[in-house]
Amino acid sequence: MMRIVLWVCLAVAILGWLYLFRSSGGAPPLPASGPPVETARSSREGSLGPLVGDGENIAKQHREAAAAVAASVREGGEDPKEFSCQIETAANGELIFHLWHESAFLPENRNTAGNPGGKCRDVYYNPTQKKVVKTLGWQ
Repeated sequence: MMRIVLWVCLAVAILGWLYLFRSSGGAPPLPASGPPVETARSSREGSLGPLVGDGENIAKQHREAAAAVAASVREGGEDPKEFSCQIETAANGELIFHLWHESAFLPENRNTAGNPGGKCRDVYYNPTQKKVVKTLGWQ
């Protein structure tokens, strides 16, 4: 029961953030205490950040990692340009690419908790190994 309550709270928080993001035309400011997250805007209206397959809008220090993430998405049979991303640096130095698939923003998926399109995920890139080490689908 407690697990359900926690998931509902998380879903409400994410939906609130998405509503804020879409209605304001940009991402709300990140808390100062949180990990650094790259939130560059792409040319696609309403996206969360740069497209994974668009190297020009990814910060230079993350382009090699983004290319590996894009290749990983392609290997799964999907188009990386359908994914917007936020890039977070984990405490262990890995880069976490939070990938938002465009299907998550379709009108029929509004107010739906979790991963309505089933394609959003986190991809972990290890800069020492120079490869994607883990992919976790959102639930």
